[in-house]
Amino acid sequence: MGKIMDGRKMSITGPGRRAIDDEEKREIIERLYQLWTWRGNRFLRLGQLIGNVYHSTDHGGVTLYYEEDYPLLDILETAYRQLREKETEPPVFTMPEVRNEQAE
Repeated sequence: MGKIMDGRKMSITGPGRRAIDDEEKREIIERLYQLWTWRGNRFLRLGQLIGNVYHSTDHGGVTLYYEEDYPLLDILETAYRQLREKETEPPVFTMPEVRNEQAE
């Protein structure tokens, strides 16, 4: 650990832990892949996949920065599981029609 982490306690076990070794990191990536490739999410960019959850709840940007790996994935899976259970597609943003008053 570098100077930033010196003196901080890091949970390496339990639900609030981060992926440390290659096997744990692979598990995180595989779970994220399953979440990302579900039919309702396949057209989202990774930032959108994460931002949709963190910007629509009380999980703000600072919290996201410090969130450990497993809790982050649990939060994402829970939010998108609710969409899946409702069998709805994520909302599609469309630009409102803009009138060109000069052309009239």
